[in-house]
Amino acid sequence: MCLILRDTKGAKLKNLPFETVTIRDPLAIKILLKRKALNHRRLFNGKPADFYRLYKEAVAFYHVVHPKPTPHGIRRGGASWHFQLHGSFDRTVEHGRWGSVASARTYINEAAAEEAASSSNQLGKRRLRDAVESCPSLLSRAFAV
Repeated sequence: MCLILRDTKGAKLKNLPFETVTIRDPLAIKILLKRKALNHRRLFNGKPADFYRLYKEAVAFYHVVHPKPTPHGIRRGGASWHFQLHGSFDRTVEHGRWGSVASARTYINEAAAEEAASSSNQLGKRRLRDAVESCPSLLSRAFAV
């Protein structure tokens, strides 16, 4: 499945009207198709500040201790995960839509440094484990997948 992303930083820097991203995860595709069937055109209907607030609430709920808990950290973590999975800067650059290997390397290096400084207490770890275990059933109820 291919998503069109409008008003992105990358599109603006390249003077393009949009960027695209390919989704390959079967569950994510089911969720997106369900949202499309319900005529939802956006993944998140709030403002960036609303998403930031929700993200901070999740960080607090899971008792994550992190030097910079921001939604942008998801991108750093994703870059690090993708590079560890595939071992290829070029592949990670393409997947993450970076302009260069140097950009991706910065994200990957930041993620590694932050991972070393991050931690979570036992309650947060239990909540996260429970959320992961219940996620398929929660998604099934919420999105009828």
